[in-house]
Amino acid sequence: MEDNSNDKIAPLVREIQEAFANVPYPGDDNISAPTYDDEGTLEYFAGTKQEGHSVEDLRYHSAALSFFTLDAFLYYLPAYVVAVLQDPEEADIIYDSLIFHFNRAASGKIVHLLSPAQRQAMIKYFEYCLSEEGEYLDCNLAHALDILKTGRKP
Repeated sequence: MEDNSNDKIAPLVREIQEAFANVPYPGDDNISAPTYDDEGTLEYFAGTKQEGHSVEDLRYHSAALSFFTLDAFLYYLPAYVVAVLQDPEEADIIYDSLIFHFNRAASGKIVHLLSPAQRQAMIKYFEYCLSEEGEYLDCNLAHALDILKTGRKP
């Protein structure tokens, strides 16, 4: 995805932030799934809010998307999405990671946890990404969008 002007993405960023604004903090004991090494997920995210993370920090902690509990995934999802929208070059692998997570088996659970407003915001995000792909159509991106629109499990 290429860099985008704020005027173009501001309404989408606002919609995403508003849709996820009332997601409750998952609690320090519910950030990452129990594992021998969560790559610093719990240490970095414990006690933090959805907002206030630099794109650089989110990129460094992009593996957290794999270690988050479902509650933490839902809580921190807007931070990662907004990072991609506002600075796609710095966000780098976050873009592909989000597509991956909406295509994997757990996405069925994720999609069903989304409120209608959250689901619509994520559909708009993936539609925006699809429009920015130009001639290169990522079939995984299209599949993630289909999962969100239909609610079908992968």
